[in-house]
Amino acid sequence: MKNLFLILFVLFAFSCKSTKNNTEKNTKNYTLSDIKTSASSIEVGELKKQEIVDLKKYLKETFNKDLDSLKYLTISYLKSKNKCWYDNYQNISSDSNKDLLNKLKTKMNSDLLIAHYDSGYNSFYSLHDEKKIISSLFDRGYETCDFMLTINSMGVYLFKTSHFSIDTSNAFTNELKKLETN
Repeated sequence: MKNLFLILFVLFAFSCKSTKNNTEKNTKNYTLSDIKTSASSIEVGELKKQEIVDLKKYLKETFNKDLDSLKYLTISYLKSKNKCWYDNYQNISSDSNKDLLNKLKTKMNSDLLIAHYDSGYNSFYSLHDEKKIISSLFDRGYETCDFMLTINSMGVYLFKTSHFSIDTSNAFTNELKKLETN
């Protein structure tokens, strides 16, 4: 009985400690030097004139995202489930994620589009890339399950093969702002 009490006390103490240290940081001013990633894993690119025209049209018609009025858009993209070593679509249809998108957007410097390659999935927050335009423009063929990028209205973007991250999105947006002023 003493051991059980001791175990419960220790668990309670650690749970209290973890909630005290769980303060949210403001990452809206992050730059690339603030994120924990290798600079070699980030690519900077620029779409060709026709590619940006096609992408803007596709984003507006399919996802109701007007890149010209948004200025910056972060795209988090799930690649095909068949090309992934784990079930990267596991939580795509979860109802528990309904408020997640709005919470994420309040912490970001850009708008957010979460999209996926495979059809047949209904999701509140992730939209199907029906014409595979996003995939064709940005999938680099890396052996990863997803990628993210932030693009500005002129077609300049920063790209990284990884799961979506608010920190990275804000750093990408701020770097794009710097590029525009130089």
